Amino acid sequence: EAQGDESVSVKVAVRVRPLSSSEKTQGSRECLRLDSRLPVVDAGGDRKFEYDFAYGSKARQSDIYEQTTAPLLNRVFDGFNATILAYGQTGSGKTFTMGTAFGGNG
Repeated sequence: EAQGDESVSVKVAVRVRPLSSSEKTQGSRECLRLDSRLPVVDAGGDRKFEYDFAYGSKARQSDIYEQTTAPLLNRVFDGFNATILAYGQTGSGKTFTMGTAFGGNG
């Protein structure tokens, strides 16, 4: 399992962001499904993508932090370099996930 493998230098986490207020008002629905046993995102049909970590729209910020970021900080304190990069198109949830849109609910 990649999550505990210290020999892997790059790990990828994906988060399905919650729908925005306007998306809910328009009647939009989430179109991605996550496998509860594996870090896999199902986009329908044969489009399934596996990551080191996969989080749904109801994932708590603290859980994501503890599983993806805290271990990196421990490595930094041991003298190693670490980088956390948020990547995605506009509106994909980067700011939400990185915490600058903190609303105190998770």
